[in-house]
Amino acid sequence: MGNKSSSVQQPLDSFSHWNDLPPELKSACIKHLDFKTRFLLRSTSRAERALVDNQKFCLEHVQIKGLLPYPVNALIPTGFDEQKLTIVPSSHPETAIVIRIRNLTRFFETVLPLLVFILTRSVINEFSVELIRGNDWSTILGESLQTTQLNVRSFHGVVLKNPEVTFFVTRLGPITKSIYLDGNTSNKFPIEDLMNNDIVTNARMLRIRDLTCKDAVWKLAEKWIENDSEIGTTFQVTSVHGHSIPHFVQKFRDRIIFENHDEVRITTNNPSKHILLKLARRWRVSRPLTCVVISSYMKKEEYESFGHWVSKKVMPIWEYLSFVFTDDFHEDDGLNCYSFIILLFHCLWLIITVLFKHVFGRN
Repeated sequence: MGNKSSSVQQPLDSFSHWNDLPPELKSACIKHLDFKTRFLLRSTSRAERALVDNQKFCLEHVQIKGLLPYPVNALIPTGFDEQKLTIVPSSHPETAIVIRIRNLTRFFETVLPLLVFILTRSVINEFSVELIRGNDWSTILGESLQTTQLNVRSFHGVVLKNPEVTFFVTRLGPITKSIYLDGNTSNKFPIEDLMNNDIVTNARMLRIRDLTCKDAVWKLAEKWIENDSEIGTTFQVTSVHGHSIPHFVQKFRDRIIFENHDEVRITTNNPSKHILLKLARRWRVSRPLTCVVISSYMKKEEYESFGHWVSKKVMPIWEYLSFVFTDDFHEDDGLNCYSFIILLFHCLWLIITVLFKHVFGRN
């Protein structure tokens, strides 16, 4: 027993002969390194960088966001000095890496190279990026990601500007299965470009918040019919007008199976598939809609729950504010009067901080 226990190998504290190893053996070792060690290794020399960059690795979650949650961040986007980058490895999710960005110089010197490394060399299960005040992601990352295809399974673009939406979506690869975007009630939101993008039209889940285009639903449904999209393919949208269902009915009049004010069911070219458009919830202004490819054998009671994705987190900011002093808030909405009061205090603190910097930060 003593001999057996003494033969157990102990981890090495250092490896002084790393430079003596052939590249093939180094590559074999790199496959077993975690994300942090890979990134540190690639900064030691050009040879090591080439070896590290030659191998893909997996990350569970990558998020760069500001301090303010929706809907406040739609009005007050935070700057580089108030950003947080979160990286969650796939192999050890409990060892999440959180980097707080305190100034613009530090971002470009340290965080940007790290972010470029992640986006170009990794396969990310979920990637979320948020608008930054006074800057444009397409300009910041444009040169570094000029020919890069993003290996992202689920993409979240939070209150991005229209050029940023186009920049990221056009770089998504075939592994992308879900896309979440904000229309920001902009009449110039690039919905036409999105509808001509195969990655978007083939996504299993597409969600757009605050969309003004009344034709988006029927245009995407038309693509689904052409592509014979899989059952379960879903488009969730909060529209800021009530014309989406009438336009859908007008476009597919000859395909309608069932129609009322809240839902429309139509046939496709495949006898085993139908498309359902359902009003998920009635609000004062916005219209949260679910459009989904369903089995032709599905009964009405089976899709009653299709509207459960909707909460006040996805409503436009002006309508959200209209609920503050009413009794329409519920726990399942995620946001309530108490959280709104906290947001107000947060905004007040932000204003005081900005004024303090402006008054006492002068030279």
